[in-house]
Amino acid sequence: MDALRTKKSRPAYAQAHEDPMRVIWERVVVQGLPQEGGIRPEVLRSWLKCRTMRLNPLEKTPPPLIEGSEFEGLVRRNKELIQLCTPMMDMIAISVRDTGFIVTLAEKGGCVLLVRGDQEILEMAGQNYYQPGCLRSVEGAGTNAIGVCLSEGNPIQITGAEHFNVHFHPWTCSSAPIRDGQGKIIGVMTLSGRSVGRHKHTLALVTAAAETIESQIRERDLAEEKLRLSSMLSLIFNSISDGVIAVDNNLKITHINRTASRLLELEGDMSRERTPEKHKELVGRLDHIEQSVNQLKVPASFADQFYFLRSHISLVRSRLMGVSSG
Repeated sequence: MDALRTKKSRPAYAQAHEDPMRVIWERVVVQGLPQEGGIRPEVLRSWLKCRTMRLNPLEKTPPPLIEGSEFEGLVRRNKELIQLCTPMMDMIAISVRDTGFIVTLAEKGGCVLLVRGDQEILEMAGQNYYQPGCLRSVEGAGTNAIGVCLSEGNPIQITGAEHFNVHFHPWTCSSAPIRDGQGKIIGVMTLSGRSVGRHKHTLALVTAAAETIESQIRERDLAEEKLRLSSMLSLIFNSISDGVIAVDNNLKITHINRTASRLLELEGDMSRERTPEKHKELVGRLDHIEQSVNQLKVPASFADQFYFLRSHISLVRSRLMGVSSG
């Protein structure tokens, strides 16, 4: 890398308008010298990791690109994440229209799945291989917002010379992780644009978007858990041999198990005018209910409830046969 210098010239990669981080980037990334202060710890950690992996900060090397059936499979596996994020990404894209920004979604491994934004910036992104299928982990693209967000697990903005590769210095990128209900990172949402000036509001915007999506994920998980518990409760409820009716504080029926339903249905049918054929059908239905109950093995602790159920069946039979229960 020293070959890039001459005794009386500036480095070949230097630009006329350098940001304050450029000198530190040259010292640590290019020259490999130690640095104390003046740089965020997470950025320095990423730079040192890149040097350990022997990534070239001056070479315009395209990051790994996932294409074809492999990319299609990745999209399928992240279908729910894409469905949740697309409306939010579209809304952000509208809000930053004509400001020189794009919004992207990457999965947990750093592969970009979706890109939205101004055509001019999309073309600029394409020149740096920032497109669907590109891998933006630190290992694949050096220090960048998506990669550092994944490795650190926190929202972060990487601007200008904070990027490891000099060809990313024209960019400012703000990334925020998206976590599932168990707190695991499942994706990263990013706002990217030109690095002229620092756009602090972009980090707040993308962080709020990620938190909104996480809230939607929690709501979805709660709804699914509620449905699962309701199904489990129904199975348990219907396995009880007693006829059970549950009511709320206003005495409104909320649940009724299968045994109680069959008894109430039978009693309802009894109240209607009956032909001999209908009477015979009702007796047969009651016989079937009683037979089912008699086959149940009930613990001694439930003997009273079991006796109550059989007594109710006897009462229904008495009414059906027109015989007084007394």
